[in-house]
Amino acid sequence: FKDKTQELQWTQQQRTLLLESKATEVITNITNLGNGKNPSATQLVAYFQSNLHRMNVIKPVIDKVFPFEQTNEAMSYVEAGRAKGKVVVKFK
Repeated sequence: FKDKTQELQWTQQQRTLLLESKATEVITNITNLGNGKNPSATQLVAYFQSNLHRMNVIKPVIDKVFPFEQTNEAMSYVEAGRAKGKVVVKFK
């Protein structure tokens, strides 16, 4: 690349192509989900829950992980509004 601007433009073009590809895959899968008919809301929710994470379209943000013994602290953390993502209580 001649300069940083060209590199950033190329990177943005690559991201756009990747998103378009993923969107096409999602539309195809949703169409197949309903066997050519409109899929039900339940089918759509199940599809999105099971596939969007796998396709790296959405990524969960884990704010903090607490051990089970600190469940009370985890609840306080969430209730105080300090969490900026998911708060996980880890079981062994």
